[in-house]
Amino acid sequence: MTIVRSILAVFVGLVLLSISADLVEQVGRSVYPIPSVVERARIRYAETLESHESGIAGAGEVAEARGGLRDAVVEYLGSAPAGALVFVVMSWIIGGFVGAAVAAFLTPVWRIPTVVVIGVLEAVGIVAMVLEVPHPTWMVVVGLIGAMAATVLAGILVDRVATSRNATPPA
Repeated sequence: MTIVRSILAVFVGLVLLSISADLVEQVGRSVYPIPSVVERARIRYAETLESHESGIAGAGEVAEARGGLRDAVVEYLGSAPAGALVFVVMSWIIGGFVGAAVAAFLTPVWRIPTVVVIGVLEAVGIVAMVLEVPHPTWMVVVGLIGAMAATVLAGILVDRVATSRNATPPA
């Protein structure tokens, strides 16, 4: 039962990582709105994907719309304000911390290995995103190191709190 609970803790941690990272990115988008060209490309891609799922659009149209979105994002990343990029990196770090803290809190044992799994899976997601859409090097380095450090820190903090709660008080 312990292994099942630990696996569920990782799953819940990843869900909350995603939600919290998205919330930070939404704050960033409210401070630094996405340019209309990127938003139009995103809407076109979403509509084309929906049409493809309905059998109206072909795979070529989806690939073209996806390429248009990718090109718009790459162009934006080249000229985006530094603050907008910092919000993205902060979303990775805060998301990793929240997801790892929740996973560590929910797992009965193996807290540090559980948060390492969260950190590794987040790193894989960041790398996949960066391979799809090139980001400035500093974002990748700070984001990966920061996210990994945040996940381990969350695990250590939760483990210390849990350990201190389970300790017997002196007589």
